[in-house]
Amino acid sequence: VDDRDPAKLQSPCGSDICLSCGESGPLAKCSDTHRAGVDPTLSQRGITMPTEPVGVSIDEEGTAIVIANQTTSTASLVVNRWDDPLGPQLEFSLGGLASGPTEVATVPVPAVVRALAKADGGTCSSFAYDPGFLVTFRGAAEIDLLRYHPDCAASPSRPFLTRAYAVGISTNSSGADSRGIAIDATERRACERACADGDVACLTACLAIPMPFYAANRKPASLLVGEVRTELALTNGVPTGAFDTFRVDDQVPLAAGPSRVVLGDVIGTDGARHRRVFTAAFDSRLVFDYDPTDRRIEAVIRTGRGPQSLAFDTGDDGDGLHSYLYVGHFTDSYVGAVDLDQRHGGTFGTMFATIGVPLPPKDSK
Repeated sequence: VDDRDPAKLQSPCGSDICLSCGESGPLAKCSDTHRAGVDPTLSQRGITMPTEPVGVSIDEEGTAIVIANQTTSTASLVVNRWDDPLGPQLEFSLGGLASGPTEVATVPVPAVVRALAKADGGTCSSFAYDPGFLVTFRGAAEIDLLRYHPDCAASPSRPFLTRAYAVGISTNSSGADSRGIAIDATERRACERACADGDVACLTACLAIPMPFYAANRKPASLLVGEVRTELALTNGVPTGAFDTFRVDDQVPLAAGPSRVVLGDVIGTDGARHRRVFTAAFDSRLVFDYDPTDRRIEAVIRTGRGPQSLAFDTGDDGDGLHSYLYVGHFTDSYVGAVDLDQRHGGTFGTMFATIGVPLPPKDSK
């Protein structure tokens, strides 16, 4: 259901927004009608989802969903057509990738690209730019850039993925076994918001601001630091397309087992929000808070066993700004809450509460 317009929302839960996937039975498993890639007759290419889908990311339009399939060295494309009553469907599988594709990050589309494409015809514009996704690998010292091609000029359209190129990881002794990845468009987006609507010259100037990205690497344990740049392609001085390039510049040593990278904000001693990079080290039971401005580890947060999922609650609840980090513990199945307010000298960077009762794995009892 397209829940972007509340007036069109038909919630099966009877509330404004809820999560529902046709679940049934004692384990409340989702029904097959809510599983993309199960029924080959719903795919234009008659395919099913390859085994072991791991990482997933969706483009900014909510249309292209790219999934890393770890054991088959493939990336799958699920397309969400908002007006399709059958929901998102598997459209393509890109094979021949390096060993162990693991995580996926969407490359933010520059505002000038959207403006130029809109001026050239909108959805099926001849302006050459296709949404990109960065993919990490467990078995290769590289990061790949995949492109989503909507194939909108065809009838019927048959969307697909291509592997644009790969960048090797040379900042580490091995460089293999990369896990989580995140791209930070904060600074470029701030520049774009300061431009007037349709001001192509102003938006073009914002392309000079690179987008940092961060990836968790295990050989050796470190946070990889790189950047994504976007350039316009010109024909006789007129922009006719755009392309992204990226590189890995540096690495920050971490403890064993880095696995997930998420961007979030802390509240500084000045009472303002400041961007940070959080990396969960699964094996070491730690979360690292990295300050990208000062290029240093600001805090090391001790957690329970198997920290994996990270989420944030940052905002103003009427009493001023607050920021909390929630850590999902894979091993013992509970959530921990961490204070991210530097004005709280005694609790900043510490887990002050837990949600749920920790349950150790069955085979450990």
